[in-house]
Amino acid sequence: MKNLFIFNIGNSDVQFKSNPIAGSIQKGEVKRIIPARVFGKELWEEKYNRFKDDASVKKAIDDGLFFPIVSSTLEVDGFTPAESKIILFVTNQESENSQDTIYYGKIIKRCLEFIYKDSSVELTEVNENPADMDIMKDFYRKALAKIAEENRPFDHVFASLTGGTQAQNMMLLICGLSVFREKFRTLYTSVLTRKTKELTITKDLFKTV
Repeated sequence: MKNLFIFNIGNSDVQFKSNPIAGSIQKGEVKRIIPARVFGKELWEEKYNRFKDDASVKKAIDDGLFFPIVSSTLEVDGFTPAESKIILFVTNQESENSQDTIYYGKIIKRCLEFIYKDSSVELTEVNENPADMDIMKDFYRKALAKIAEENRPFDHVFASLTGGTQAQNMMLLICGLSVFREKFRTLYTSVLTRKTKELTITKDLFKTV
């Protein structure tokens, strides 16, 4: 069975195990997070040599670099590297916002390709304001329609509604249901427990349309 997995990459999607965000949340601490574009660029361009070879990727993983939402989501039944495609939506605004996740996406893509040798991973950039509901509605409607056209053989489409902005996740849900119809399923991963569950809201909404 061929399945498609879609993620909105957010500011908590790339972490080190030695300093996890979930640990601070559980302790009630206010954690200072380095902006995603700044932190991601440092990892990509300076610390791990653009992840250009397997040795660079292995070093990052050995250092404890991990992706709590993406990795946990891909543990669900239905994900097999050779039969699945992964699409990462990343922000890369023209104004180069400090919260943009373009580098996070590049890092995750490269590491997933290393971990799952037979995997197919694609990046799709969001170049406009990811917090604007109307803009994201137009963006996801067009982007998902294109994805649907290019990936007709896929049996199911799993969308993670954990990372990214509220506008991104809301429009991924609404537009995904409209475009993929009965193929569309949604997942949520807890930042604290790293457990993934399938959401029932998609089936409930499908009954009303």
